[in-house]
Amino acid sequence: DRLLPIEVKWTAAPNARSLRGLHAFLDDFRPRAPFGVVLYRGRETIAISPRVLLVPFATFFGAA
Repeated sequence: DRLLPIEVKWTAAPNARSLRGLHAFLDDFRPRAPFGVVLYRGRETIAISPRVLLVPFATFFGAA
């Protein structure tokens, strides 16, 4: 079984410190969780690291 961790940040610019928990989860559950998603208030979908994708709320919920 695979896991897809999704974290929600009420900011337009998540930083590395705010994503420590997600990275720890990904390390603990590798290979079941190969990557994670962060929903955020920004406007662009961005691969912030090889294993973390930032996705705007509007994109995730289909409003963009």
